[in-house]
Amino acid sequence: MKIIDINTIEPVLNTGDIIGKKFYTREELEAVQITIKPGGHLKSHKTPVDVLFLVIKGTAELDIGEVTITLERLQSIESPKNIPHAVRNPGDEDMEILVLKTPKP
Repeated sequence: MKIIDINTIEPVLNTGDIIGKKFYTREELEAVQITIKPGGHLKSHKTPVDVLFLVIKGTAELDIGEVTITLERLQSIESPKNIPHAVRNPGDEDMEILVLKTPKP
C-alpha cells in the first residue's frame, strides 16, 4: 500500500493555463489530475484507449466527438478510444479534472 500526495508530484504538462500531474501508472490504468485556469483549454486530441473524466472542482466543458457536454463537480463521462476529445474551463475559478485511461496508453 502506498499513499500518493498529488501536491508533491511534478507536472508532466505545464503551459501556464494547464497543469497536468500523472500520479498513477500501471499496465491496466493511468491516472492524471489536470488543473485548467479560467478560459483555458486542452486542445482536441485522440487517445488509443478509453478515457473517463471526473470533475473534482469547478465546471468543465468537454467536446467528445461531435457532442459538447458540461459537467459539474463530481460528474463524470467516458470517452471511447480513438474519439477526438477536448476540455475547457468556462468558469471563473480553477477547474480540476481527474483523467483515467484504461489500459495505460
